[in-house]
This record gives sequence, structure tokens and C-alpha cells, in this order.
Amino acid sequence: VGSEMCIRDRVEETQQALAREELQVARATFAQIPPSAREHEEVLAIQNDLDKAVNARVKELLIAGDAQYRSDNVLGAVRLWTEGLSLAPENPELRERVERANRVLAKLEELKLQQGK
Repeated sequence: VGSEMCIRDRVEETQQALAREELQVARATFAQIPPSAREHEEVLAIQNDLDKAVNARVKELLIAGDAQYRSDNVLGAVRLWTEGLSLAPENPELRERVERANRVLAKLEELKLQQGK
């Protein structure tokens, strides 16, 4: 019974964090639910809600970062894409964009140094 209460508490805390749009908190709280409990209907439902919220936020960050990049705000784009990576570290699109932008920033820095000579 004690572990059931703990699981319910974690599910409730995850739901509350989702309602506040605190996706990092929701993800960390959900991670505290033991894998053995992940077959419970309410746990599967909250995992689905969490996945949907994370995917939607990552998509928003990807689009916003792309807009920043096209506006020559490479640092702004990197900030947005990095936030996305903190939510979805396995996302290849975000990773590729951050790597590309960092190469651009390194090249710009190199050019500034050459001009300073």
C-alpha cells in the first residue's frame, strides 16, 4: 500500500508540474516512478501526456530557433535549441542544428580574430 501511495503521489506531482508547464520538473518527478509501476493505467496516461507536452515544446523550440537562425541571431537559436535538447537529448534535428550553429559561431570568432590582426 505504501508504494501505491508513493506512485500516486509521483503521478499527482507530475500532473501538477505539467499543468504549470514545468516540463523538466514533470520529467524528473515521473522518473521517480519505479519501472515496475509503469504498466499501471494512470502511469501510462501521465507518460503519454508528458510525452505529448515535451514533443510539442520541442517542436516550438525548433521552429523558434530556426526563425532566430534565419534572422542571423545564431546565439538566440542555439539557446532555444539547447533548451529543446535538455528536454529531448536524443533528438537528432536539435543536435545537428546546435552543432551547425556552433561551427558558424566558431568560424565568426575566427574571422573576428583575423580582422583584429
